[in-house]
Amino acid sequence: MPFLKNKLFSLLILSALATAGCTDSQKDTAAETKKEALVELEKAKDKTIELANDAKESANDMYDEAKENAAETYEAAKDKTADMMDATEEKSAELKAETAAKLKEACIATKKKLGKDPKDCE
Repeated sequence: MPFLKNKLFSLLILSALATAGCTDSQKDTAAETKKEALVELEKAKDKTIELANDAKESANDMYDEAKENAAETYEAAKDKTADMMDATEEKSAELKAETAAKLKEACIATKKKLGKDPKDCE
């Protein structure tokens, strides 16, 4: 786009300078060239606005998609963490029960070896 703007700007300056010492037909040609340059400049401006709007829309779409993906990832991680916590609590309860049973067995065995009453091992 900068090349096109520079070219159009140069044409406008040349047409203005050219009309200073020209005949009427040359002035008409220069005026016509100036009009054409202005039309091209307007087209370039419209195209630039269109491209900027497209880029803005594309950026908004990408942001929305990234936001949605982040929310989905968060929910999946939250669910996975909840499942892991449940499994950990379940395994912890199992280990606690197994440990209590083994401690009771060890207590009973120790009391029997010492010749004491194992009823205190509850």
